[in-house]
Amino acid sequence: MIWLILLGIIPERIKKGCPQENGRHERMHRTLKSDALDPVAGNIKEQQKAFDIYRYDYNYERPHESLDDQTPGDYYVKSNRPYVEKPHPPDYDPGYLVRQVRHCGEIKFMGRRFLITHLLAGLPVGLKEIDNDLWQLQFSFYVLGSIDLRINKVIRN
Repeated sequence: MIWLILLGIIPERIKKGCPQENGRHERMHRTLKSDALDPVAGNIKEQQKAFDIYRYDYNYERPHESLDDQTPGDYYVKSNRPYVEKPHPPDYDPGYLVRQVRHCGEIKFMGRRFLITHLLAGLPVGLKEIDNDLWQLQFSFYVLGSIDLRINKVIRN
């Protein structure tokens, strides 16, 4: 997800335990399981072949009701954006204090340590005061939560 944020893609999350909020994706997984994993192939090469057959069928042969009985391949347009394997770390506006996330996932802020996430190790996060002793914590454009200095806690979104 970090890589996607660095590319400017906004993560969208569903509520825990609510797969119905993402029904199309769940339906695709059900079809994938029945078509490519029932039964599981005897080795990795055969399993990859089953996945490749499924992917082709799903994208080019099987009509989708949600696409007016067309296939995803009928709608696909290759992106003109170049593939970026290693995007640049984010920059923050002058109104932000910037802290590097340590290898253990912590930042040091106002003389205190706060656990953010080890996934951001080595990357900068931005902090902006939004109220007395309450600081918005973000990675690139994505708001992770806030740091409440009154209770020494990270409050997650």
